[in-house]
Amino acid sequence: ALIEENECGICVPPDDPDSIRQAIVRLFKDRDLAQAMGARGRAVIEEKYNWDKEKLILYALYNDLL
Repeated sequence: ALIEENECGICVPPDDPDSIRQAIVRLFKDRDLAQAMGARGRAVIEEKYNWDKEKLILYALYNDLL
């Protein structure tokens, strides 16, 4: 869900070598797509999935448990 929602990668079945190959070839041939996905992935990590954001969620959980 994280990858598809943020359009930062290509999801393929892990047990399907042909799908994996096709995804690799697609990214290799389309450098703009690969760079855009990489940039979106980096942005989502920097903006959403980082310790400063996650610690607030963790602190809230601890407060609820207490």
